[in-house]
Amino acid sequence: MPPTETQKLFLTLLSELNIEEAKVDELRKNLFLQPNFNPYIIFKRFDMNNSDLVTIDNIMKFLEVNCVKYNITEVKTILNFYDTDNLNGLNYSNFINLILPDDNLCDNKDEIREQYPLKFLPYPIEYAVCRIFEKELLLARKINQIKEEIKRRKDFSILGLFLNMRGNNENINSEVLKNYIRNNGFDLFYNDIKRIMKRINICKSGYITIDDLQKFFDVNKVTSSKQVMNDRIINDLIRKKDENNTNTKQFYNIQNAKMQVSDNLSLRNIPIRNEQSEINVNLNQNYQNLNQNLNTQNINLNQNNINNNIPEIDVKKFISSDPKLNICINLLKLICETEIQIENQKIELSLREDFNIKDAFNFFCISKKNYITEYDLKLTLNNLGLYPNNDDITLIMKKYDISNNGLLNFMDFFDMLVPFNKEYRSRMEKKSQLIITNDSKVFFDTTLFFLKNFFIFLIESEKKIEILRQELYKGTNNAVMKLFNEIDKLLRGVFSISDYYQFFIDKFGEVPNGIDLSFIRFDRKRKGEIDWMCFAYEFIPKLNMY
Repeated sequence: MPPTETQKLFLTLLSELNIEEAKVDELRKNLFLQPNFNPYIIFKRFDMNNSDLVTIDNIMKFLEVNCVKYNITEVKTILNFYDTDNLNGLNYSNFINLILPDDNLCDNKDEIREQYPLKFLPYPIEYAVCRIFEKELLLARKINQIKEEIKRRKDFSILGLFLNMRGNNENINSEVLKNYIRNNGFDLFYNDIKRIMKRINICKSGYITIDDLQKFFDVNKVTSSKQVMNDRIINDLIRKKDENNTNTKQFYNIQNAKMQVSDNLSLRNIPIRNEQSEINVNLNQNYQNLNQNLNTQNINLNQNNINNNIPEIDVKKFISSDPKLNICINLLKLICETEIQIENQKIELSLREDFNIKDAFNFFCISKKNYITEYDLKLTLNNLGLYPNNDDITLIMKKYDISNNGLLNFMDFFDMLVPFNKEYRSRMEKKSQLIITNDSKVFFDTTLFFLKNFFIFLIESEKKIEILRQELYKGTNNAVMKLFNEIDKLLRGVFSISDYYQFFIDKFGEVPNGIDLSFIRFDRKRKGEIDWMCFAYEFIPKLNMY
């Protein structure tokens, strides 16, 4: 296992891979949306010799013509990554992987083969291609620097990294990689892992091998016993290691899960009392399965599948004979699951280069009064191609209007569209200081598409929650108060994240995804603890009873 510092460097490397790959793919999407986009014409723009191969010389000439600064090593890094056929150049199939987005927006990419002897592409397309290469060069520069720093360490070992990542699994697939990153104090989403796998899984086998790591770090294979082991020896080592360290591994999984909860809560610019931000939960046998139940749900932004992303309500796990109390529990779990998916969508939106919160606020604030009214929100959504009714608008306003005055101020709006994840939130805070553009069209079409899908999911999920609220309040009951008292075991009139966490452990033996995000939703007074009024607010119907 690599020492702590080496492991930190490697995790930093994975983080940079994810961030920079997301930026590159964003530019690919912008290129794809250009009018008259044709990948084969772009390919022939580079292949001026009609050899059906884009060489390193072709790429350098293109960069020189467009005044893009480059380093020969960085260009080679790009070429080697996309040259999966080892042709010392890019054929058409490999070239389109460089310029087309990962979500396969172009279904007939191999059929587009019109030949035009173009010396220059139309300006918007030529410019968009240049931007992609600029970002690829920047990615290569950053990653190469970190890789060299890791390789200079005396204790650096490809085998050590591989064994540490692989653990007790047969191979390193996406799920294993996600667990490895999570166990080291980070939590990434499905799309993040997909980007990292794309950059490291050079053999495109669907899982990371030692050969992938050697190629990634540009380390030549050596035949010494320290560097090469067959699978039988590796499995024996892993099995022995796991037999000796099972209890230790479980302990650290629990600690990492607890740290994740407290870290996420510290993201808000809100004073949280120290005694409430620490998670002090007794280690018992229920924790042994905790890490298995903290898998982050991914999000599909396809509008056609948006309803499928709304989590199903688990009606099988009853903790009481009182059906109203069971509705409360399911409503609580639905809020947790919904909030994690909303967070995923906000992260995807924040990764878009052109998206910043000040421009977004002005985009929605049609009345220009430094706050957003229901009319502003409805009219802006109409401009995005959404036509919500008054009930839909009310549900959104009731959720994010912390002051309960029927208006969204800047901080309400900030919380609505900015992730609570510390890293992404910090980036958005910096982006919010950018000068607001005077262009009539502030955001790219793809950004508006993401924004539209965010509100589609938000409206549909809040409708699901409201249906449960309406069902809960048919007739008289005190189920919400019972639930509050079950969480607030000490009867202090408030409960902390620690109490909230312990409640799920005691009742279900697991902690649902999004527990920290749901706590933030309940904590409307921003005190780091939830009193009865804040708790009950989320269970009271926001619309007239059906």
